[in-house]
Amino acid sequence: MNGKKVFSYFDIVLPRSGLIDGTKKLKELFSMHTDVTDFSKLNIPMAMVATDLETGRKVVLNSGSLLEALRASMSIPGIFAPGRFKNRWLVDGGLVDPVPVTVARAMGADVVVAVDLNGGCVSRKKWKKGIVRSEKKADGQNEKKHELTEKLADFYNNAGTSFKNRINELLRRESATPDIMETVITSIRIMENQITRMNLAVDPADVLIQPRLGELKMLDFDQVEHSIEEGYVGVKEKIEDIKTLLEST
Repeated sequence: MNGKKVFSYFDIVLPRSGLIDGTKKLKELFSMHTDVTDFSKLNIPMAMVATDLETGRKVVLNSGSLLEALRASMSIPGIFAPGRFKNRWLVDGGLVDPVPVTVARAMGADVVVAVDLNGGCVSRKKWKKGIVRSEKKADGQNEKKHELTEKLADFYNNAGTSFKNRINELLRRESATPDIMETVITSIRIMENQITRMNLAVDPADVLIQPRLGELKMLDFDQVEHSIEEGYVGVKEKIEDIKTLLEST
């Protein structure tokens, strides 16, 4: 997959309920990875969170079509058109519960390890725009891990630039004005960060992992390797806490 291929999965639907429909080829992309189509066929219990566009309430999706649930829960307002699921118009669950600790506990989790992607912290290491290449490690396992992340980075190289150019061309945006995609996404992230703080204050996770991804934007597809590495480091920092909790349950 390259930038052009990634963009082909985005169905532009201007000027209706979102810039992108996202449904037409999502099924094709999904079927490349699994034949499972229903929640009931999953080996590991899973739930997704969406927001009811009419009532504003949180909706927990844990039965029925996986594809329809995915489509609904990924519907970032203004970017993706709302998804239809069980006679409801749904959008991204991050609007009401970005880090759904309570949902995990309701499913019977004894230990909740939560990941917050909206912390806003900048990465520990200096980085620059473009693909980040890791130095080869002596350890064979590390070499394999970095080989995988490099391949992922290659897959998404230039996808962000291609997508932005296409959107800007469609909207005939002047170069001096803020990027429409990032304006919407950044605004939502600010809101989600505040909601996350309030929700976690009421029902904190047993372990909270916050990868330092504050400098990344939605369309930074070329920073896959950097993102994975930050997530890896974030878990390593908490691994002893996780082990202790699991041993005590």
